[in-house]
Amino acid sequence: MRTEFVHLKPTEVIRGRPFTDPQNSAADLANLQYIADKVRYLLLAQPEQFSPQPYPTVLYLTEQEGRYFRITLAQPNRLNANDDFYAVGFCGEKRPTSDRGPVDNIDEELIEEFPQHPNLICYCTLEVEPGHTCNLVLFDDPAGLLHWSRSAKHAQAVALSPGYYYSIRLHNALLPGGLLSSRPLMLLRTKYFDFQDDTVWWGVRELPVQ
Repeated sequence: MRTEFVHLKPTEVIRGRPFTDPQNSAADLANLQYIADKVRYLLLAQPEQFSPQPYPTVLYLTEQEGRYFRITLAQPNRLNANDDFYAVGFCGEKRPTSDRGPVDNIDEELIEEFPQHPNLICYCTLEVEPGHTCNLVLFDDPAGLLHWSRSAKHAQAVALSPGYYYSIRLHNALLPGGLLSSRPLMLLRTKYFDFQDDTVWWGVRELPVQ
């Protein structure tokens, strides 16, 4: 597997790889912002959902048209913090014939090891459309992202990706002042992974700090 990234300019689209179009990232960011806004709304309108109980705890919601929405709480006591949150957004294009079973199994195992990640706050999954989901993971310290990426379970999930997805966009973003600040997510970086060929293609787009 390649280990070097192709560096994309701010508005560049790689020929033959339409998923690198920045408009796709803008749509992803809108979905990730929707997730953050929904968690904020529930935190303010239904605080009992976040009352002390054994964690991690999973909340299942139903969106319009029956779309799937899951909020997994790792540290609900940190959701009210007014510190900056560091976000990872995962958006993948699923292969139509792929088996979701192994992906769901490793996802459950990832949730079980949440207590091992001290900076992890919550992990949310939204079904945008059939076969297309977005994940938003929030941390209260950037060190948490590195700790998460070094997890053995996370490595197993990464290994499943080529057989399950055509392509992936992996976003890094900042949520200034936390959920209750009502400030928008700021996209900082997007990494691209294309699994359609024998060799995995990797790209990265760094965005200027706003």
